[in-house]
Amino acid sequence: MTTVEQNIVNTYARLFEGLSRFARLELIERITLSLKEEDRAAHKEDKKAKEDTDFFNLFGAFPDDKTTRFED
Repeated sequence: MTTVEQNIVNTYARLFEGLSRFARLELIERITLSLKEEDRAAHKEDKKAKEDTDFFNLFGAFPDDKTTRFED
């Protein structure tokens, strides 16, 4: 974590202390949902990349930078 990120986290932590119990729980819930959405998106991208790789490996397909033409 960078110094800037540490300062941001510390600032939000101090603000967090001033909130009511209900507001803190609401904020934690929203942060948790945000993190879950990021995880789902990252997992979806990883899964798609793996599926593409598996597909190309299955058929012995050529990578994009190679041509299938035969040169005479």
